[in-house]
Amino acid sequence: MIEIGGFQKLTLIDFPGKIASAVFLQGCNLNCVYCHNRHLIPLKRGNLNVQDILEYLEGARAFLDGVVISGGEPTIQKGLLLFAQELKRIGYAVKIDTNGTNPEMLELLLSKGLVDFVAMDVKAPLTPEKYSGVCGHRVDEEFMEKIRKSVEIVTSYGVAHEFRTTVVEELLTPADIIEIARSLPPQSSYVLQQFVPPEMCAVADKLTKPADRELLIKLKEECEKILTNVRVRLYV
Repeated sequence: MIEIGGFQKLTLIDFPGKIASAVFLQGCNLNCVYCHNRHLIPLKRGNLNVQDILEYLEGARAFLDGVVISGGEPTIQKGLLLFAQELKRIGYAVKIDTNGTNPEMLELLLSKGLVDFVAMDVKAPLTPEKYSGVCGHRVDEEFMEKIRKSVEIVTSYGVAHEFRTTVVEELLTPADIIEIARSLPPQSSYVLQQFVPPEMCAVADKLTKPADRELLIKLKEECEKILTNVRVRLYV
């Protein structure tokens, strides 16, 4: 069905308003320099059994409300639709974390009512040059059009959602963050996530410090001049 590379039985912070489990799908089509889940990037077989996880979730329905489907990048998995259908059959609310590179799968999930919350990363201003500097390989205008389409899809379906940017001071300037905010629908939720260096950072010799808390607060205030719902997510 799908390839699963990790499973968290309980999370109280990843699905707003829900007590949830988190399923981490194997494989990603990007290679972001600050990725915390680098072991999930390779497109290979997952190390966890899908049926075992579904059986656990069946038994845990009495105390769990939702399931987060994260990664890696979930939308590149061909079995994602069937997996989401199984979660819905059990009775779960479903949240998906996505980089927005597969708008077709995203729209299919939303059109069938299989997703209750979408968290979409907007990694940089919506230009090939800026995105290439963050996501680990060169991208073109066709790639960027997919990102723009996903933003449109998420907002047009009216599903609960947030767009989020990991603020890495060495990669994104304050002007970049403002440009991202201007590219989002005014009523959408926008989250500025504090970068914290992962243990296996692709360029750990360059990205060594967390994003400054005061900078994040100032960026939030500037973004609030553009968007109605802006939050900061701090980790340290």
